[in-house]
Amino acid sequence: MFAAAAAAEATAAAATVTATNTAEVDLIQRSARHVLGAQNKAPARQLHQAEPSAEDMQQALLRMRAVPFNTPRPVLALGYKGLEADALRNWHLLARKLATPGATVTVVAFGGSLTAGYIDKPEAWKRAMDGSWVEPMVAWMKAAFPAVSFRLINAARGASEVTVAATCWYQYVPQDADLVLVEYSLNGCLEATGQPMCSSTAMVRVAAYESFYRRVLRRAPRTALMSVATFSFNSDTYRQGLASVEAPNAFAATGEELHTMIARRYGAPTASLRDSLYGLMYNDAVAKQLLGETRATIITDNVHPTADGFIMFGEIMAYTVRQSLAAVMASGAEAPGALGAAAAADGSGLPLPVSPVAAQQDADTWCREGSSFKPVASCTGRGSCRWETLPWHLDCPHDNCHMRGYLMKGSGAVLSISVDTSLAAAAGDAAAEDNDSTTGTMDSAAATLASAAGLLPAASDSSARDRSRAALQQFDRRYLAVTYVQGSSNPAETMAVATVACVSGCRCKPVQIEWRKTTNTGMAATEVSAHPRCVVSVTIQANATTGGDDFAVTGVAVVPFTKKVTINRIDGRHMAAVRAEGDQLPFSWP
Repeated sequence: MFAAAAAAEATAAAATVTATNTAEVDLIQRSARHVLGAQNKAPARQLHQAEPSAEDMQQALLRMRAVPFNTPRPVLALGYKGLEADALRNWHLLARKLATPGATVTVVAFGGSLTAGYIDKPEAWKRAMDGSWVEPMVAWMKAAFPAVSFRLINAARGASEVTVAATCWYQYVPQDADLVLVEYSLNGCLEATGQPMCSSTAMVRVAAYESFYRRVLRRAPRTALMSVATFSFNSDTYRQGLASVEAPNAFAATGEELHTMIARRYGAPTASLRDSLYGLMYNDAVAKQLLGETRATIITDNVHPTADGFIMFGEIMAYTVRQSLAAVMASGAEAPGALGAAAAADGSGLPLPVSPVAAQQDADTWCREGSSFKPVASCTGRGSCRWETLPWHLDCPHDNCHMRGYLMKGSGAVLSISVDTSLAAAAGDAAAEDNDSTTGTMDSAAATLASAAGLLPAASDSSARDRSRAALQQFDRRYLAVTYVQGSSNPAETMAVATVACVSGCRCKPVQIEWRKTTNTGMAATEVSAHPRCVVSVTIQANATTGGDDFAVTGVAVVPFTKKVTINRIDGRHMAAVRAEGDQLPFSWP
């Protein structure tokens, strides 16, 4: 892929291995024969249950280290924000599985358009229609661990941010997932006005980032996680006296700093595109010398890469995987010792939350978004209202790329939504389950995305239900959240003004929704009383300024919370500062 500099480095590296590590290469070859022979002879069930021997682990480590990268190592190393083996949560479990011939490793990816991939834009993206950075990263893992099968679930959606993922999409993670990739440090972290939205642990996208981590780990307690920090390599032009000055995008213009802090808290490494490429994207001469590439051949706008750029991005991510696995494999993939000291006595082995807002919402949610939303809502009122898949990013093969919902048009159109805001059924109340028509409504499309992983704990999972009951007693208040389409998918000139209100059974303060530019999936929230048969309406009116009368509702969620969490002085000031900025819906919870 790359030109002279990268090719020369790869050739030199290969020569060094051949000249100085002949014994290691011979061992790798013997290991490959041993692995493939074992794979052919042993029954699959035994292979999946077997624990790798120390020799298997060492051979897997050597084989992994022998798989080369095209991207120069200094570029890869800059983006690696790793942890010691004793601080990596569940990476020893991932390492053991990767060293076990015949095992199947499940990788789940979350994020925006960079992770969803299949970029449908003119000329420069034609070859980028084949995927994203996730595919080349997994391809590297396949080369490093040829005796293992890989199952990839891509739950990313273009122009989305972490709030909806933390409220709804985390439930798509299978309970036996092995590695979850989290890319949400760019979208939504900078308002259209330039206001930072990820600069405090009290801000919703930082809180949601931590909530996502915590909910994933409660759902899949044996999974390893890795943060993926992306960046917009734009330049800002401004006046300085009489001159016009152009400056690179601020290094801290994303949520990377706080998101990396949270990742470390939960034993996850971070792969940083910004740290790897910041100096190169603004200096073509250096990029050409080191990579054999220029900015224009790596990215075509400020964010989205070309096909070659996707491969480079995937290698940056793969390098962080490699270094993290090498750390735990070198120690024999023993269970980490440092995490125990950081964990709180909450029954799930998780540390205390960093964000005070995440602490207030530290319980699992109930959500129906996308395909599973259809059965819990119905169209009423004037105007038109119908269920459909919205015509956006249809070329993407991943199910969660596609926005599905009720498309409403015309003043007076109403969508009626039925929901159990008491969450009794979700907590395992048998009587409530009998009366709850919304339990188990995940349709085939959503089930395909999650590979038959249900949205609620299995009926036989008594421990999960016990934890749910205990959480609902502690987090005894509720937010009602509605997700909808905005941004480029429903432009300002066409979007109606919508009002969310409680109609019967429950009480809530009405919320008015207007167009926002930041992301395509919006979320509005209001506190709601607990009731097993809460009926909520979404009513639209034409925008008096633009005349827009379209609105699309994609989901509903119930989020347990409490205000009884102890807040320290600094966090209290941060929360007060966020509230002082005024009504931020859908950017913050009320």
